[in-house]
Amino acid sequence: MRIRGEFFDVNVNITTNRGNIDIVVSVKISKKAVVRNRIRRQVREILRSYSKTKSFGGLNLKIIAQPRIVGIRFSDINNDLVSILSKIR
Repeated sequence: MRIRGEFFDVNVNITTNRGNIDIVVSVKISKKAVVRNRIRRQVREILRSYSKTKSFGGLNLKIIAQPRIVGIRFSDINNDLVSILSKIR
């Protein structure tokens, strides 16, 4: 299943194992590693705070950042990703 948001595409596969989360921020977004790593850190923080109330057990998530995410405030990124994650379950 694929869910699209304003800044992310999320591919979801159900598995019998523990599950896995992949964060993809390609060079197409920015050629600077600093920018790509910042986006990865922001997504990890959103997932960390979201997983305190919800569980991702049994799901393989592949979170793909879109190029328009560069320069966007953390609160907007948070709102988009949380709305996508809430559609999964």
